[in-house]
Amino acid sequence: MPLITREHIMSEEEYILFEQQSEIRHEYVNGKLIDMPGESDLNNFIAANLLVLLRTLLRNKNYFVFMEGVKAKVPSEAKYFYPDIFITREPLSAGVEFVKHKPELIIEVLSEGTRKYDTVDKFINYQKFDSLQYYLLVEPEFTLISVFSRAEHNDWELSTFAKPEDIIQLTALNISFKVEDVYSQNS
Repeated sequence: MPLITREHIMSEEEYILFEQQSEIRHEYVNGKLIDMPGESDLNNFIAANLLVLLRTLLRNKNYFVFMEGVKAKVPSEAKYFYPDIFITREPLSAGVEFVKHKPELIIEVLSEGTRKYDTVDKFINYQKFDSLQYYLLVEPEFTLISVFSRAEHNDWELSTFAKPEDIIQLTALNISFKVEDVYSQNS
């Protein structure tokens, strides 16, 4: 399903209030709303695997793992995105329970309707987070995880993992996991 951009312009404050009442999620880019389509059962299953995996790996490391309902706000811009999964050290607190500002890892599970948006538009914006160390793109229909890692001078390096036994090492977070853990259908 293609993304739909609403031409109705609203302020950031109006957006936050609107989104709390909305039955569907919208991302917000410079006053415009972008409808976020529902995800397939496969995309949701992979995102849930990632949530459990990251919560387990990051236990007792002062990270919070968020999925789907919490937004990441681009620094100094009127842009809010809903990553499929992201982690941050920002504490849980009243007043900012819907928005975080310092993600260190962002993961998007791709779909036909969001592939270009996730790989181009969002990645351009996500690079503006000084805190971001990794951006992962996960293909749901076949085994492929693309890992963008922040390198020296804010350059980004790409590594791809296509075999179930491949190990993804996220050194800055001091964690690693097998590709098969992301796609596993074992409960």
